[in-house]
Amino acid sequence: MSAFKTLWSSWREKSANLSRWVLIPGICYLELLFHYWIGAEFAPELTGTLLGFGLCLGGLLNVIAAFLSRKASRWFSAIAIFLCTTVMMVELLIGDAYFNFMRPALVFVSAGGVLTDFSDIMIDMIFNNLGRIAIALIPFWLLLLSGKASSFQKKRCAAASAAVAVIGACLGLFSLNVSADGLDQVIPQYDFNNSMKRNGITVSMFMELSGLSEKASGLNGGDFEFDFEPESVEPAATETELTEAASEVPSNQAPSQEPTETAGKPAPLNETEEETEAATEAETGAPTEAETEAPTEAVKEAPTEAETEAPTEAETEAPTEEETQPEEAPRVYGPHVIAGLDFGELAESEKDPTRKKLFAYMDSLTPAMENEYTGLFEGKNLILITAEAFNYALIDPELTPTLYRLATQGIQFTNAYVPLWTGNTSGGEMAIFSGLAMNCDMYTYSKQQPFNTIGRMLMNQGYFSRAYHDNGYYFYDRDKTHEDLGYEKFIGIGNGLEEGVEDVWPASDQEMFDFTLPQYIDQQPFSIYYMTCSAHCRYNFMGNAQSKKNQELVADLPYSTGLKAYIACNLELEKGLSSLVAQLEEAGIADDTVIVMTSDHFPYGLGTAWGNDHNCLAELYGVDSYDQIDRDRNTLIIWSGCLEGQGIQIDAPVSSIDILPTLSNLFGLEYDSRMTIGRDVFGTEEAIVPWPDYSWVTELGKFDASTKKFTPFVEESEIPEGYVDRISSIVRTRISFSRSVQGCQFFTAIQSHLDNQ
Repeated sequence: MSAFKTLWSSWREKSANLSRWVLIPGICYLELLFHYWIGAEFAPELTGTLLGFGLCLGGLLNVIAAFLSRKASRWFSAIAIFLCTTVMMVELLIGDAYFNFMRPALVFVSAGGVLTDFSDIMIDMIFNNLGRIAIALIPFWLLLLSGKASSFQKKRCAAASAAVAVIGACLGLFSLNVSADGLDQVIPQYDFNNSMKRNGITVSMFMELSGLSEKASGLNGGDFEFDFEPESVEPAATETELTEAASEVPSNQAPSQEPTETAGKPAPLNETEEETEAATEAETGAPTEAETEAPTEAVKEAPTEAETEAPTEAETEAPTEEETQPEEAPRVYGPHVIAGLDFGELAESEKDPTRKKLFAYMDSLTPAMENEYTGLFEGKNLILITAEAFNYALIDPELTPTLYRLATQGIQFTNAYVPLWTGNTSGGEMAIFSGLAMNCDMYTYSKQQPFNTIGRMLMNQGYFSRAYHDNGYYFYDRDKTHEDLGYEKFIGIGNGLEEGVEDVWPASDQEMFDFTLPQYIDQQPFSIYYMTCSAHCRYNFMGNAQSKKNQELVADLPYSTGLKAYIACNLELEKGLSSLVAQLEEAGIADDTVIVMTSDHFPYGLGTAWGNDHNCLAELYGVDSYDQIDRDRNTLIIWSGCLEGQGIQIDAPVSSIDILPTLSNLFGLEYDSRMTIGRDVFGTEEAIVPWPDYSWVTELGKFDASTKKFTPFVEESEIPEGYVDRISSIVRTRISFSRSVQGCQFFTAIQSHLDNQ
């Protein structure tokens, strides 16, 4: 006991001035600990960035502490180190749970909903991480146990702290310059999630709190200019040139089902030898069976068998009046542009430097062209669904027959992805609405009232429009955003939907569909948006109402409890879609209604942070390991009763940013293809799926930006020289463009230009 007292007395004496110095090593400790816990690489330049800026921040805080009184210095140091630890642990838990770090602004936006709707989950996460929290608080514990500060030279302490801050800043800037391919690239290519992984907490938080991140995301124009390189060395064709070239394309034909290697062209679902032979005949000019069959009313008209078969002798001698009529002129495919919208003119007249650069970039692009699918859904109803945490692995002919029907009997996508965008669910929704790669909250984008969302364009054509969500109507400010995105009214739990949906967590998608369908089924044409909730984590049979409800349906599946619970709650979506389709068919409008569905993100709730004893996500995929791109593989459903039996298949890679241009083309809407970075999947544009960290997938391979590794899908000899650098440059430009349009009143300026025409 006396030995302990001796050690305690010695510690108290030697630690008397710890409060004056704990911030410098303490912040460096937190940076390194965070980097280690997220499993990031400890490359020399990355470690130099962490230590350098940790020393800089600690030194600056120490300068303040040095000039305070003994008691005030102790309190200041304790509060500072506690706050730094809290920020680190909050982001760590967010990263563990959501596989994405969250910008401070977005944390505050969603904080209210998290505290009310997910408080039990938050408490469990804190409880499960008490060990890591205790380790992170070691500098704080040491400070509390230290002795009272003794007298010392304040000026010397301040000078030494300032010197440490300067040295740290120099080390950090040098290391950041090396690791970020140059300091001039730090702001244009800044992404909070990627920055947290590579540059650490100090750099990322400084970017956020200083406003530099706003410049990186285009939210604060100032003198920052969007930097771009044209995606093609050839000059953009004029509208006249595009129209003349398009007039040479044959028309008046049904949508082609012929397989092709061109990006976005359809291929048959199950190609038989007869179909292959028919396709070969089509290339040589002989009509295929698909061309000679009489079309249904729902699909574009194609020549009938009577029109294509050889004429009889009687018909040759005495042609009918109908046969003597001149042939219909070939359809002219024009560019997807908005009449009166001249980006070159906008660039010349624009004074704002950010918008000026954006307009010049758009003027350099060649608009996408109309095609044989343009207007296929013109005048039809639309039901657009963002399915919470849905995944392609759930689609099964026996377990989820309606999902299987929608996925295989509409337009079948064999190579679809849903990248994990900033904000997870809100980012996933924004990608669908905007066709852009965003990194801001949805309200920042929607308050511009973008006129090119699918909801806005259909509403302007007189469509009845509603948006629904079976969770709190206030979550992510959807009550403020979705009406600006093109829906006359947004209804969730708390402002109307609670009347028809039971108050359980998570709520039932089937109840939402059944309760809301009568509100619009007789209001044709209608444009409806659903954000589902039944498949929200956590996945267990105790706290998840929908998993418990459907537990018996998955009892015999050969999976772990967590994965079976995930499948069970998704069966509520399956039942909801079954009811929805059945009621559309009963009303006789299935052929006149289009259902489009994709996910907001991969099911991150299958990770260990949500109480699972192992990584159930790997179990779902049936693999031992996966990278980010494999993790985000998903599905896209575009179905209508009129498509069944058509065998339309897209093999080129697609993602959620392709939904807006694809639907705009299919519904025959006037839109400008240059205003999105996605593409119409039936067009001829190169298929590129980008990720927020500049990774990408094309038909030829995938590129992981974090490791700089390119994995080809074809023989390496088929990869053109400089291919990876070219696609990477396009991806960087498109993401920079996406972020720059978010807050510079981009749409407001264009709308003003159109109004003045």
